[in-house]
Amino acid sequence: MTMASPGEEMHHVYWCPETFPTSFVAQWEMQNQHLEAGLCIVFFAATGLAGEDVMDPSLPNRDGTFSQYNNEALQNYHISYYAHNPKLPGRPVARLRKNPGKNIVNEGPPGIEFTSDRIHKITLIKEGVHIRLFVDERPIIDWSDTGEINGAPLGAGKIGLRQMQWTQFHYRNFKVWEASE
Repeated sequence: MTMASPGEEMHHVYWCPETFPTSFVAQWEMQNQHLEAGLCIVFFAATGLAGEDVMDPSLPNRDGTFSQYNNEALQNYHISYYAHNPKLPGRPVARLRKNPGKNIVNEGPPGIEFTSDRIHKITLIKEGVHIRLFVDERPIIDWSDTGEINGAPLGAGKIGLRQMQWTQFHYRNFKVWEASE
């Protein structure tokens, strides 16, 4: 799958149609097609605030505007693991946030270097409250949700891949396995 915004006009999110369990291992490969700029995020454990499916028609429409995913009607975790934003140059970290509210709960080294056009393997592991993300088997994020920030740890939900408008990546071999806690 290639994700890109025609004319670089809008940010975009691709939601996987399955609801994934509280504990899982997700893995995919991706390759940058536009080294000039970009931002990649993975949303996971995503539901409506009352536990609705993210595609429930009772939830407000979303058009890619970031606040619609982290401040309004959804709860989720999200990790930014590729950051090359021309408006915020030189961001040297990956970030895990707990939403709603954009609460930064963990930071790690950059996931995908902004100069790389290689194929990278991303591995996201959520074992109950323990969250880890690896890029090419290199640890990027490692955090456990104790419930002290923004309420109880999040459980089952959707996974979504988000890119900013000027981002172009190829994705392949997306796989998810249920894991035990």
